[in-house]
Amino acid sequence: MNIYRTVTINYRLNIMGLIAGVFLIYIAVSDKPWWILIGGSVKEHAFSAEISPFRTVIMVLGKTVDIPIVTYMNMGLRLSFLLMAATTILGSIFMRKYWSRGLISLAGFITPLAFPILLYIGLEMIKIRFGITIPMIGQSNLTYKMLLKGREIVIHAPVIAEITQDYWTALIIGIPSLVAKLIHSRGITRSSRR
Repeated sequence: MNIYRTVTINYRLNIMGLIAGVFLIYIAVSDKPWWILIGGSVKEHAFSAEISPFRTVIMVLGKTVDIPIVTYMNMGLRLSFLLMAATTILGSIFMRKYWSRGLISLAGFITPLAFPILLYIGLEMIKIRFGITIPMIGQSNLTYKMLLKGREIVIHAPVIAEITQDYWTALIIGIPSLVAKLIHSRGITRSSRR
């Protein structure tokens, strides 16, 4: 039996698209970080960062650092993902319609692939701008020199950075988005021949 016919219920419904849409909703509403950075001692963090495309929390000496543009970007990405989830589900339900192909989103697949690249670029920009080397993964000793009232102060802090389990979950969850797009394209071609 043809696998495309099976997973689309005879080219009527893109089941993988429905699964991808539900997963997109899960990813968008999850507030769990994809990457974390902890600086200072294990018990007393001098600074920390929890970053995902949908939420960014940066704390220094126990106080939250508020960067409005980042908050709005996170909110925009979350709303975009929810919209893409809705259109993916809608396109999957109306698979036989010619306009449904454009509704199936690859955002669930592309976003986790782009995240480490953008994170790396951000860390490199911090290195260039402030002279601070922050690891993407692993442990290191952060050294930062600054002038205060004509004196040079050197700060040393151990840091731990890791990509979390939630990132790997999002990466795996992105696979149904790719499969749904492939199935949908082929299903549209098949159903238009019928």
